Amino acid sequence: MARPRDAGALEQVRQSQSCWRDWQWDETLTRHDGSVAAEHPAILAALARTQSTTSLQRLLRDPLGYVWRYALGWRSIRLEGEPLQLDPIAFGELVHELIAGAITRLEPRPGFARANADEIEAAIAAASSKVLASWPLQRSVPPAILWQHTVKEAARRTAKGLACDDPTRADTRSWSEVPFGQEMRTGGEWPWDETVKVPIEQAGLVFGGRIDRLDIRASGDGAQITDYKSIKPPPKSQRITLGQGRELQRVLYAMAVRILLPEIRTIVTRLIYLADEPARFELKGDELDAAVAEANTYLVAAVQILRSGRIAPRSEQDAVYDDMRLALPADRESYLRRKATNFRAASQKLGKLWYSSK
Repeated sequence: MARPRDAGALEQVRQSQSCWRDWQWDETLTRHDGSVAAEHPAILAALARTQSTTSLQRLLRDPLGYVWRYALGWRSIRLEGEPLQLDPIAFGELVHELIAGAITRLEPRPGFARANADEIEAAIAAASSKVLASWPLQRSVPPAILWQHTVKEAARRTAKGLACDDPTRADTRSWSEVPFGQEMRTGGEWPWDETVKVPIEQAGLVFGGRIDRLDIRASGDGAQITDYKSIKPPPKSQRITLGQGRELQRVLYAMAVRILLPEIRTIVTRLIYLADEPARFELKGDELDAAVAEANTYLVAAVQILRSGRIAPRSEQDAVYDDMRLALPADRESYLRRKATNFRAASQKLGKLWYSSK
C-alpha cells in the first residue's frame, strides 16, 4: 500500500477497485451486484438438484441469496457458546420435535384422533423427557435450570397446538415429519414411497421435504396438512396465502400430497401459530387451488430470473438476522437506494409477491 502504482498492478487490488467503483458510482446492475452470464452452468446445476422447501422459499424471497447458498455453496459459521436461551429458529425446532415425538407415540395405537387428553399429555411428557436428555448431547443448550424451563414452555405450546384442533374423526390416521423426495428409504411406515420426488413441471424443478403433520381419513379421500409455527401469530384479520413467499411450505405440501396421493379429493392445509393463544389460518378449495397456481407462477418467474443472469440483491427489511449481509456493502441502505431502479427492474416478476399484503 506504500507503493500505489505497484499495488495497482495486482489483480486482487484491481478487482477490489472495480468492485468499489461499481458499488459507489455505477447505478446499473453490474457483475459486482449479482449479474452473471445467462444460463450459467453453476446456476443450472443448482436448479437441477432436488430442492427443499427451504431452498424454494429462498429462491422466491431472495434469488441472489439462492445463488450464493446453493450455486456457490456459501455457508455462515455458527458460533455456539452456552446460550442463556435458544434463538427463535432453535426453539421452533424444539417445538417441532416435541410435536413429532408426541404424535409418533400415539400412532397407530391408540391413534392421535382417538387419544384422550391424558394420553396426549403423557405422550408430550415422554417426548419432553427424551429431548431434555438428548439435546444437550448434540447441541448447545442453556444451563440446566433454564433448559428445563425452555422445554417446559415448548411442551406448553405443543399441548396448546395439539388441543386446538376441531374434533377429528376417529377413523383418521396421523403422521408427523412425513418425508418425501428423500434419497433413500427411512424404514418408516408412511402413506407413500418417501423416495419419490415431487415435480414442479412448469418451473423445471423437483423437490422433497418433510410435512410437520399429515392427517388422512380411513376412506382415503380427504387429507389435512398442518404446518406449525412456534412464533406469535399475525392479526387474525390478516389473510395469509403465500405470506410474501415466507409461508410457501404448506402450499408446496399440498402440491406434494396431490401428486403422491392422487386419490385424495379434499385437502385442507393449515398454519397453526403456537405462541400466546394458538391461531389457525386455513387454505382449502378454490382458495388453495389459487395459491398453488400463484406459487407455480412465481417459481417459474424466479427460475427465469436466475437463468437470465440478471440477478439483483433484495432489501430484506424485516429480517431478524441476515447471515449473508457481509456479501453486500457495509452501507447497504445507501447502496440499495442508489441502484433501486435497476434492481427493481431485474426483479420485476417477483415484485408483486414481495409487496403483497397476503
